Amino acid sequence: MKSFKKYFSKKCYLLLIAIFLLLFLGYFHSNNIAYILGFFLISFLVAFAILGCINIKRVDFELFFPKRVFANSPFDLSLKFKNRVYDIYIYDKHFSIAQNIIHLPFLIKKRGYFDLKELEVVSFFPFCNKFIKKIAVNKRVIVYPEIKGESLKEFISKNIAKGSDDFEGLKNYEGESINLIHWASVAKGEIFAKKFNSYVKDKELIFDYSLIKGDKEFKLSQLTKWIIEAEKLGLKYKVVLNNKILDGDSDEILKKLALY
Repeated sequence: MKSFKKYFSKKCYLLLIAIFLLLFLGYFHSNNIAYILGFFLISFLVAFAILGCINIKRVDFELFFPKRVFANSPFDLSLKFKNRVYDIYIYDKHFSIAQNIIHLPFLIKKRGYFDLKELEVVSFFPFCNKFIKKIAVNKRVIVYPEIKGESLKEFISKNIAKGSDDFEGLKNYEGESINLIHWASVAKGEIFAKKFNSYVKDKELIFDYSLIKGDKEFKLSQLTKWIIEAEKLGLKYKVVLNNKILDGDSDEILKKLALY
């Protein structure tokens, strides 16, 4: 059983028509030049087919997903080729030369488990034949919810404005909640915001699914955004999901959100 399929492209059909006409001309008009050209093109056609078969047979690679994949967030698949191959298409992405590690743009729209069983490789190398080979991948990845919603900075500002911490002083206004604006400074022609650094440094953030407005997907996306931003800032946090408290490893929490 062949590991790839071979088809004639439009260029091949045009070449076959040209060969037929030349041989027809050579036979009926005893034209040796037409015969020579015809057989010359036949040899090219055979050579192209042989080279194309060799090229497509050499297509083999390992596939790697990034550590984290989020819904509706473009990322690159890494393909590690075992051999150098030429003129291939994968998901309509063209690679004139594929060798070592190449990156394939990819997008997954839904959260949860995503299974990638195979990738189809199409090649037109070296000229007119079309070769199709399917490479078994058999990879499963967990797709985390889409990252969207208000920023963690806004979340913290709103909680501070509700009296979550002690007032420390003033700082330049940087887009915080309007509840944090020091209105006396506005009257003087300047805009300052109230400063509550101790809230961020010392306290544990609580991200409660039930308190977020929106549908299920948006709530999960909002939690994901806060988790990612809190992790980058090194802040402590917990997630409340259906009366269950999720804490500890961020990836484990994101996995539970992905499969919720």
